[in-house]
Amino acid sequence: MLWEINGTTVHLNPAKTYASLFLSMQQGRCGAVIPNQGHEDRVPDFKPKSKADEK
Repeated sequence: MLWEINGTTVHLNPAKTYASLFLSMQQGRCGAVIPNQGHEDRVPDFKPKSKADEK
């Protein structure tokens, strides 16, 4: 059984984790895209750091 909100089935595995005019992120990726009109988009990396990286 899938949940519905206002008669629309809730998609439990969307292609994008979130999407707005200012920030979007694809499901399963560690980088978000920050659109920068007139310039190159910024893609910060949100990969978790290992203990070896902290040394």
